[in-house]
Amino acid sequence: SASQSIVSLSTVVPSVAFPGESIRTVSRNSLLTLSALASVSLCPGDTSSYNLLHSWSVSQNNLQLVNLVSLSKDPSKFMVPAYSLTSNLYYKVKLTVSIKETLKSSFATTTVYVQPGKIVALVSGGQWRNIKPLMS
Repeated sequence: SASQSIVSLSTVVPSVAFPGESIRTVSRNSLLTLSALASVSLCPGDTSSYNLLHSWSVSQNNLQLVNLVSLSKDPSKFMVPAYSLTSNLYYKVKLTVSIKETLKSSFATTTVYVQPGKIVALVSGGQWRNIKPLMS
């Protein structure tokens, strides 16, 4: 006879992970996009992302940056525009995922290093310049 396991929702916590490297590097002049995997396993071998709340936070040197908000409509992705982060700094990005019905939660973190963008010189006046020779 087949047996079934029943899991009480009150004991379940979501699993959260950032696939890929633990430290990610982004150029200051690039869009930062992070993707996370979050799910709940109610039955053995069965996972669902249904009814999960996603809460993102970013901190730098243990100070939370409350004004930094994701542009993504997908709650499992975090996107901030180019030039939102300062060059040569490390940022800690944290995603907390909660089950709506029970508010049981878990979190994952990743580190983002912002490298300076390439410097591009802009010279006013176009491509050509006339220079007077020095008078002797």
